[in-house]
Amino acid sequence: MAQEGAKVVITGRTKSKLEETCNKIRSGGLAADFIVGDVSKVEDIKAIIQKVLKEDGKIDVLVNNAALLTKAVSIENITEEEWDTVMRVNLKGPFLCCREVVPHMKARRSGKIINIGSTAAFLTFWRVFPYATCDLKRWSPSIHQDSGYGDGSFRSLCERYPSGTSGNWTL
Repeated sequence: MAQEGAKVVITGRTKSKLEETCNKIRSGGLAADFIVGDVSKVEDIKAIIQKVLKEDGKIDVLVNNAALLTKAVSIENITEEEWDTVMRVNLKGPFLCCREVVPHMKARRSGKIINIGSTAAFLTFWRVFPYATCDLKRWSPSIHQDSGYGDGSFRSLCERYPSGTSGNWTL
């Protein structure tokens, strides 16, 4: 997106990783900034959205890409804390981001939301039940219909493994 002329603003919990990513983008003469925050916390999302709107005046594209994968354990060994952590980041995070951004996009009658999905939406993986439960592939059509906004501006991207490839994947 930066290569197409967009100013990219990224967020995450680890400042050093955000700085590193922004520096890579900027090294090509492109516009990038970061805001430290946790997508699973409503107060962080509200602050991030408000800061971007204050500094840039609008949000043209929201990309929901944050995700956590638990350690590979059987369902009877997943702790409630592990389950809740994955659900907060992988489901609540995109929900909060969409909820806060959609009103601004509707008001402008412009904007795109891209929900990055996983092959876990199509394939079964061994011992990653909480992650596989977080299937964003159906979010975009639902958000589009529910918001009454746009012309198919909400998309989910989920790559399937190519036909004829082995189902034995190491996570």
